[in-house]
Amino acid sequence: MRTEEAKVTLGVEEVKLIDKKLRTKIIKIEKPLIILEEKTIFSTGHKVKVVDADDFEKLGKIIKDFRQDKKTLIQQLTIMEDILEDKKNYIHQLEIEKERLKETTSGGRLGRIKNIL
Repeated sequence: MRTEEAKVTLGVEEVKLIDKKLRTKIIKIEKPLIILEEKTIFSTGHKVKVVDADDFEKLGKIIKDFRQDKKTLIQQLTIMEDILEDKKNYIHQLEIEKERLKETTSGGRLGRIKNIL
């Protein structure tokens, strides 16, 4: 996002109205103008949106909070992945132990003797 700082000034636009009887009426309309410096980052044809400085600061704070929340969520996700990996390893060890117990009980005395030796 490209930004440029400028101040708002009031400009006066004069509209000259002439009716059928050739009477002249001048209407002065005050309009807020945003005057940019000569070396501006914008040129003719650019579409520009104007945001109040306070709103711009609020947007900046929201973006900063969003980035912080993103970092926190990534850290929490990393911790949860580590916990999940530990649980998978624990389950794998239990399955190995279960298979080992099945082998020793299915062999009867022969299985027990083999385990002792």
